[in-house]
Amino acid sequence: MSSQQIKEVNDAKEKWNKEGTPEESQANYHKNNLKKTLEDFSEQLCCTMGCHVVLLVSHKKRADQTLSVTLHESQSQNVKKNFSVSSNGIKEWALTGFEFFTEWSKVELYPNGEDDEVKEEEDDNGLPEVVLDDEGYAKLPSHDDIKLKGQQELVQTIFLASYKAFTHSCKLVPWSTITASESEYLATGSVPENFVVCDPSHMRMNEINSLWSHWQRWSNVKKRLVTFIKARRSDMRTDLREDTGDKRSLKKKKPYEEVCDIDGFSGVLTQLKDNGTGEESIQ
Repeated sequence: MSSQQIKEVNDAKEKWNKEGTPEESQANYHKNNLKKTLEDFSEQLCCTMGCHVVLLVSHKKRADQTLSVTLHESQSQNVKKNFSVSSNGIKEWALTGFEFFTEWSKVELYPNGEDDEVKEEEDDNGLPEVVLDDEGYAKLPSHDDIKLKGQQELVQTIFLASYKAFTHSCKLVPWSTITASESEYLATGSVPENFVVCDPSHMRMNEINSLWSHWQRWSNVKKRLVTFIKARRSDMRTDLREDTGDKRSLKKKKPYEEVCDIDGFSGVLTQLKDNGTGEESIQ
């Protein structure tokens, strides 16, 4: 190589060592290798320590700079169902941990993005008001000239209004629970066909556009945008839970029956009354 080429190589090497891998290279590596890296790491822990691994993992997407958080779990050896969905309590734990980890990641792992987030929030202060109808369901606002973060907030508000109207409480929408079985929680037509329901803060622009076009058609014919048909039992208002009736807790007393004739003997089971003993005798 010429002296000029050698200088360019040394400059590139110094820049690489000082600044690290270019962001674009990091994003491509994460996209292509993150899943395999997690699987290899989980398998090593499982083989060397006998651990069943559940990991919360986050990375920032370069395209729209949104934070992507996923829950990775190693393959279970003894049971068919994954640990993260093995019971209602574990589902609640996974949902809460998912939300906490997302907020923690924004502060601890990506502090340099705080200024950009503040700037975006300032730009999105002019979000249109989401008007509710008499039953508390949201009417479709305009989302023209609104950035991605603002559109995500509008989608969040529309879903939340419907969930509050259904539960008559102020509980947040349990996104991870609904994502796992959306047909059990959302009425047909609430979202487009083959649409994957997830936390709106993780939705991309094309997903929001698809959802908005679908809602626009519902709005034109005066229909609700989103309708819930089921909610977590703990999210329902207390008196509504009682109205559903937990029939298992209502035990019926066995009616009194006379003892029938047995081998020619006629007996009647009577209970001594007002003697305070609670004893029984056969006459």
